[in-house]
Amino acid sequence: MTPWRTKPIWRLVPNVLGSDNPTDDIDAQLPRVIKLLECFPRDMLDVVVGCTRKTEVRLWRYLFRYAGRPKDLFEQCMERGMLKSAGGYLLVLHTLEHLKDSSQVLA
Repeated sequence: MTPWRTKPIWRLVPNVLGSDNPTDDIDAQLPRVIKLLECFPRDMLDVVVGCTRKTEVRLWRYLFRYAGRPKDLFEQCMERGMLKSAGGYLLVLHTLEHLKDSSQVLA
């Protein structure tokens, strides 16, 4: 469950990544939101992985450009014993690997 202190920030991430938002706006706004989330490192890991479930895969590149590599975030979760979030990052890694494999087949 998202703690009360990060719930408003958690709502910002999907709004910034919304499909109606132009790429320039995402690049302008998302770094600020992530910087704010970094004030709550443990919560940030939960918020970022939670947002992947509610965001189109094509927009993940923006999220991870500013939040960090999914593999690094997964490892941070494991180090902190955040197994539920680590499982979420495994799903992200699996999806990204599947997309990479699919693009190689299509090329």
